[in-house]
Amino acid sequence: MALSIISISFAVLQWSTGVAAQHVIYNDTFFNDHSPPVYPSPLMTGTGPWEASYGKALVLVNLTSGIQGDTGCSGTIPAIPRLGFPGLCLSDAGNGVRNSDFVSSWPSGLHVGASWNKDLAGMRGSGMAGEFKAKGVNVLLGPVAGPLGRVVRGGRNWEGFAVDPYLSGVLTAETVTAVQKVGVMASTKAVSSNIDDQTMHELYLWPFQDAVRAGTTNIMCSYQRVNNSYGCANSKTQNGLLKGELGFQGFVVSDWTAQHAGVATALAGMDMVMPFEGHVLVKNVNQALPLKAPKMLTIYGYSAKNPDQNGYAPFPGAQGISLWSFGLGSVGDSINAFTAMIGGSANPADIAPNGTIVSGGGSGATSQSLIISPFDSLVQKAYEDNTRLFWDFSEFPMAPNPETDACLWIDHPNVTALIFGHLPGQDSGKALVDILYGKVNPSGKLPYTVLKNESDYGHLLDPDVPKGSYLNVPQSNFTEGVYVDYRHFDKLNIEPRYEFGFGLSYTTYKYSNLKIEKLSGAKITAYSTGPVMEGGQTDLWDTLVKVTADVTNAGQMDGAEAAQLYVGIPGAPLKQLRGFKKPFIKAGKTTRVHFELTSRDLSVWDTVIQKWLLQSGDYVIFVGASSRILPLEGQLKIEVARLVERSKMCILG
Repeated sequence: MALSIISISFAVLQWSTGVAAQHVIYNDTFFNDHSPPVYPSPLMTGTGPWEASYGKALVLVNLTSGIQGDTGCSGTIPAIPRLGFPGLCLSDAGNGVRNSDFVSSWPSGLHVGASWNKDLAGMRGSGMAGEFKAKGVNVLLGPVAGPLGRVVRGGRNWEGFAVDPYLSGVLTAETVTAVQKVGVMASTKAVSSNIDDQTMHELYLWPFQDAVRAGTTNIMCSYQRVNNSYGCANSKTQNGLLKGELGFQGFVVSDWTAQHAGVATALAGMDMVMPFEGHVLVKNVNQALPLKAPKMLTIYGYSAKNPDQNGYAPFPGAQGISLWSFGLGSVGDSINAFTAMIGGSANPADIAPNGTIVSGGGSGATSQSLIISPFDSLVQKAYEDNTRLFWDFSEFPMAPNPETDACLWIDHPNVTALIFGHLPGQDSGKALVDILYGKVNPSGKLPYTVLKNESDYGHLLDPDVPKGSYLNVPQSNFTEGVYVDYRHFDKLNIEPRYEFGFGLSYTTYKYSNLKIEKLSGAKITAYSTGPVMEGGQTDLWDTLVKVTADVTNAGQMDGAEAAQLYVGIPGAPLKQLRGFKKPFIKAGKTTRVHFELTSRDLSVWDTVIQKWLLQSGDYVIFVGASSRILPLEGQLKIEVARLVERSKMCILG
């Protein structure tokens, strides 16, 4: 459940804003045919791991009905004992079970993205799912796979993993797999707005494709329109892309009250409706309700027993904390420093529990049972080692100037270190202190870019607002196409303050010995020809190229390094992330990292043939520490025989 700019729905045609400026739109008929219709909804096959589930569902699917009740769930389908149907409870999952007691407030999705660690994404998914299951929840409404943090100030960016589709897709798939191994269903969500065909496939659909391949049981359609057809009534996105092109075998559930029609949404591919506040009184013996001055009141509902984690998230939060700059010396040096705590975790203020913000708000918020704040952790550490802790710097700016209200923060020579925690959850204080005192070597890296000036972000800084002709029907046109974040800044040659993938540690790493190998016997064709299974045509996932590189820990402290591989594809952005590995390397040791590039990794979307195209040409392989620190570069030449699908070419005229 999410009041946001995110929804499952995908789109295909770029919508034009060709309307007279003085004309205000009031009628939906203005938008007819902007999203092409795709009917009928494909029949699900129940193949592979879905076979047993489909056998059970076929017995019940025409006999069940649902209501919304006040059960502690975000949404409910009640049990039907005579059919042996146990019912379903759905709950929001920004970073834990929403609005419940004795549950953990886990690190945010953005924190997991900053960890660049697939194992930790799985640990978080498994831990969250365990608490959901203990609370009687069947469907975890997450992970969030879109809209990739396209808009810098998007209010729901904290729930997603990254602004990059590859990084987001890998962590989404790991989360889906981990959640569902526990016996809880994952609900992947979501995308909206006016998006062209190529951008949809190469950017916004990409992580959903990974989620479908991982077996996500359901996907949520949203409030917003996609190319001006409501998300939950958009046949192109649900029937065409999701159930047709990607071979999705699960069910599409509406966001809460996002259904704008009855039969139309069913025909367009939506399978389950989630209304809101639809309380139904089904029993009232002897006029028990409304209550009349009761002497004793007992409330029954889902089990409120303590979850397995007992309200504590044992997640190594330091993994997702990014160290941006430092100048105090290496760990082990004697340091006599004057330390300031500034920002959302600085003081035990009234605006947040224990003076720290461990998660975002809204429908993704949790009710923390326990918070170990930076304030408390630093005070405890000060008692342990007799440290002098100077706390509140709100009245002592580092660069006071009577002529201005501005304070130059990161550029000032007295600012020697900067750590960004990415909403690390209830254990944030312990993680921060572990890093500050060198118990843990920070290894987080940015899943987005930080620029020097707001103006450099252009129209990607703020969400679009209703105005002009579209005052009543706000529009968000993704006119930048695939050029978001580092792709955009590379294209315009904008120098960032901290680039995508950047992060420091207490040691240094060196890269060497790049090797690129095309697999002998690999099927290299222009277009995929395999059958459609979960995740699309099967040969899209065939490995065509293997890449290896050596990473050496050249410092004096053991640490983990997120080694990144980028590919320069002909006619595409300068470079795109297509692989990452995060080995733990002891000081002075060297580790070899291995990357595999699939047909999908090396392809672009052909808007005419409507398939992924592997082009002939020269590809560039980059390996390094960030999107701008890429010491290793090699060439990859691919030759394919392009086969034209004549039948489709004739149809297209």
